[in-house]
Amino acid sequence: HVYCSMALLIAYKDLTWHPELKEVIKNSIEIISKNSKDDGGWRYDFNREGYSDMSVSSNVLWFLKASKKAGFVVSDELINNGENYIVSCGSPGGEFLYRSFSLHATPNMVGLGLIALHKDGNLDNSLLGVTRDHMVIDYNKSTIEELKNRRYQLYGCFYASIGMYYFGD
Repeated sequence: HVYCSMALLIAYKDLTWHPELKEVIKNSIEIISKNSKDDGGWRYDFNREGYSDMSVSSNVLWFLKASKKAGFVVSDELINNGENYIVSCGSPGGEFLYRSFSLHATPNMVGLGLIALHKDGNLDNSLLGVTRDHMVIDYNKSTIEELKNRRYQLYGCFYASIGMYYFGD
C-alpha cells in the first residue's frame, strides 16, 4: 500500500492535470493514519493490534513526510509517534533492530533509519550521525563478496543510498 501511495504521490506532483489523484492520496493517508499500531509504527496488516516493524514503519514515514511536504494534511503526532518507534529500534552505535524487541540488529535497516529520522534537511536527531558513520564503516570494511552474501542486501543498498543522499555525500 505504501509503495503504491508513494508512486501516486510522485505522479500527482508531476501530473497536475490528474486532480483525482489528490483524493486517492488523501484516502491513503487516512487509511495509514487509522492503522498505526499502539507502539507508534506500522506493519504489513491494516489493524491497530500487534507490533510494528522497522521496514514498514520507515517507508510509511517516508511517504507521510513527502505527503506533508507536498501540501497534504498529515498529523504531526502521527509522524512523531512513528519516529519514536524508529528510535526505539535504534541503538547508540547506529544500528537498528527489525522490530523493537528483536535480539539482533540487521545491517539492511540502517539506511531505513536514516530515511525515517531525517526531517526535510534537518539532521539533528542524535541517531543520524552515528547511524551514517556506522553505515560508512560497515560498507567500507565489507568485501563485495560479503555484501553479496548478505540477506536482503540489494534492499539494504537501495535504502542506504537514499539515506546517504540526505547528507550530501
